[in-house]
Amino acid sequence: MSENIKTISKWSRRNRALFIVLVCITLVVIPQFVYVFLQAHAASHAFTTFSQALVVKDYQRAYSLTSPEFQSATNEQTFINQQESICSDLGGIEKITKDWYETENYSDGWSSDISARFICKQAERQVDFAMKKRGKIWKVYGYRER
Repeated sequence: MSENIKTISKWSRRNRALFIVLVCITLVVIPQFVYVFLQAHAASHAFTTFSQALVVKDYQRAYSLTSPEFQSATNEQTFINQQESICSDLGGIEKITKDWYETENYSDGWSSDISARFICKQAERQVDFAMKKRGKIWKVYGYRER
């Protein structure tokens, strides 16, 4: 009988040690997952704001939601001309839907890749967007049509 008590007590110590290790790992990992989730949500929200501006043809607002790097490569009038060309060729954007996105933290900051479909009156286009976080604000860094 005393062997059973020693065996139970031995397993209890091991279980306690295992439990403590699991709690410590959980306390370290869960906040990281929550933070990544919050960043992904913020990037998705910024993309939704940008895409809504395109749908309602508020191109100046959409342009203001792009990064300084994007703006230095493409001036506002060129951006507006591109959007108006899409509207005349495809009959206007009715809605933009996200297919998938991935958010990661790199050495130069947070980045999110978003694949979206432009649903227009006459056709659909698949477009990939790159979002970057600058300070506390997510901005459209660039995009390309597939």
